[in-house]
Amino acid sequence: MVWVMKMETNHPSLHALTAIQTNLPMKEAYTLDELAHATGRSRPTAYRYLTELEQNGFVIAYHRGAFTLRDSVFLPPTIIPHILPSLHALKQAKRFRLHNGKSGVNKAKKLLSELGGMSTLDYAAHEITGYQTPDTFYFYPDLFERAVQLLRANNYVESPKGKVVLLPRFGDFSKPILRVFYDSLALGGRGIIDAIAISRRYPDITKSSGYLDLLLNLARKVEQDTRGADKIGQHTR
Repeated sequence: MVWVMKMETNHPSLHALTAIQTNLPMKEAYTLDELAHATGRSRPTAYRYLTELEQNGFVIAYHRGAFTLRDSVFLPPTIIPHILPSLHALKQAKRFRLHNGKSGVNKAKKLLSELGGMSTLDYAAHEITGYQTPDTFYFYPDLFERAVQLLRANNYVESPKGKVVLLPRFGDFSKPILRVFYDSLALGGRGIIDAIAISRRYPDITKSSGYLDLLLNLARKVEQDTRGADKIGQHTR
């Protein structure tokens, strides 16, 4: 039996998302005062917005009054409902590495594939597009807790920098390519580039033509931040 978890969180308000996309510049971190100014609301209301964003997985880090948002918060509001299951999965993910400090990706791929489930993001996107070299192995196991126990039994330990990531299942998995596409959008960063590559290979599945230009702009921002490849538009066809 495959276990799919149910989301029990309020969606971020349309006003907050629209105000963020319109008034907040894309940068590394923000303050609550900046969020209040961008949304035109009081600090208590801005804090409520921030709580909604955090509950839905848009906040990557919060430290000493500053917070970092995923690039996916800048996607069109019509896309947000499609990526919320992915964001919830990323928020509740567990990251692992081998006890000896090695990533253990190849060993984990073999162990988890025998257990059952679906890979996504880096390795799955590479299989679909052949574009970016994968870095981290993300996996939706059919049985999440059994997968956790399996890794621990094989000398894996949880680590915030682990390259083996188990994701709980939320939402629809009936169309694997579309799910990897939405997961990539939700992840942000290099995921945006993978999403562009997938959308150009499977435009009928992703139906992303209406916001492809926005994705390209996000990808250019990722390039500037990471000094990645300088020809996004040429290698994803």
